[in-house]
Amino acid sequence: MKNGLVSDFGDGSYTATFSIFTAGSYALSAFLDTEMIMRSTLVTIVPAFPATSQIVLTAPIPARKSAATDVFISFQLRDQYSNVIYECANSTATVSISENALSIKNQTQLECYAGSFNTSIAIRRSGSYIIGFTWTKFSTYGNVLGSPFPCNVVSANADPTQCFAESRFLSIGGRRAEDISTVGYKRSLKIFARDSWGNDVQNDPYSVVESFLVFLAAVGKRCSPACPSTCNPLTGLPAAEQEVCVSAVVVNNYDSTFTAEWTATIADSYSVVATLRGVPIRSSPFSFTAAPGTISLKTSLLSNLPTSSFAGFSATFFAKTMDEWGNKLSIGDKVSNF
Repeated sequence: MKNGLVSDFGDGSYTATFSIFTAGSYALSAFLDTEMIMRSTLVTIVPAFPATSQIVLTAPIPARKSAATDVFISFQLRDQYSNVIYECANSTATVSISENALSIKNQTQLECYAGSFNTSIAIRRSGSYIIGFTWTKFSTYGNVLGSPFPCNVVSANADPTQCFAESRFLSIGGRRAEDISTVGYKRSLKIFARDSWGNDVQNDPYSVVESFLVFLAAVGKRCSPACPSTCNPLTGLPAAEQEVCVSAVVVNNYDSTFTAEWTATIADSYSVVATLRGVPIRSSPFSFTAAPGTISLKTSLLSNLPTSSFAGFSATFFAKTMDEWGNKLSIGDKVSNF
């Protein structure tokens, strides 16, 4: 119940003044002392014109969000007394997104329903954005309070199907290795972590650090009879005792890349598998070949050595040449003077 201010003119006439700040329907009555002298009549109070100071988002724009998440936006036109203007006629609103505050990246007209403007914002590329909201009602226009809003979009979790590797020692995606590898030498590959939208996956102190699993499975002449070798894709360990699996050491470079290093001591052809959460990355597995090293007198074997011979006669013995890791050197392998 609201009471009006009554003024007496002294000639038996009166004026009643009232102010109502909340929109709605009211019953207007006049009383003399306690006796009603005017039957109630219905008075409807409608909202005034929109006021920027009262037009706010129902939920704030996050200052930081993942590329994988959408932001739901909702706001209502309100007058200076916070009354919602439910009438959508001649009401429009626009959301604009600019990247690095340089230029408009996207501009969308919003639809009004029962006085509310609603939309979802999906920004999939990482970067710094400015999100602004404007509205118009007849000839009145303005911004949502606080607009424009800064929003930093960060990469989502790494997507194995978008991650890729580079290495001069591997054959990747049909491209041959640039360098020939020899057993006993450390070799490496670099993995580039990307999310589902191709964003570099930066180190996020607020999320669980993930890492890649890289291992080599022998697939050539030295592997078990059930070639190719079977290595567990979650651990890189051999699935059977005879299998040859070489695990790589993976290091996070904290620049959206990872480096995997390994040293093969068995001369063979290998399938290099790189996985994330058990899922192979793009183009995995890769091909890698380790050739035998140089001859080693410590591991090479001599047989049928003659203990005596006649002068002028040839003597024959056999040599099984191997490198220091026990890899047999074939005719095609480079062998030092023996």
